[in-house]
Amino acid sequence: MQNEQSTNIIKRFILIINELIEVDILHGKKSFTDQYKINRWNFNVLMKEPWREIFQLNWLAILCKDFSVNAEWLLLGVGERYNHQMTELMNELKSMDKTQRKAHPYRLLIALPKKELGRPKKNRSI
Repeated sequence: MQNEQSTNIIKRFILIINELIEVDILHGKKSFTDQYKINRWNFNVLMKEPWREIFQLNWLAILCKDFSVNAEWLLLGVGERYNHQMTELMNELKSMDKTQRKAHPYRLLIALPKKELGRPKKNRSI
């Protein structure tokens, strides 16, 4: 069983995941687990039972790196949830209806897997 501080970190993680799904930045739990190669069964169990000892620390890094979540907030519950630009984007998306959100260019950019963001492919020829 997790201690209270660990459980609170996991609850904040779950809160962010649900919020990202709500504003359509994430298409759903399945797309998140597929994109980051996370065991979906473990992820779904954790979403229902945050005290279970199946949480992976690298999941926190994903939120901080790819979704601009404030690490201090995620770990300690202090400060804003997101960096300034992401906070503005989240507020804008929350004020839109689902159709408007689906067409928002910033949402589409964030939701794409990294390989689809136009990064050049590595030349593997010798």
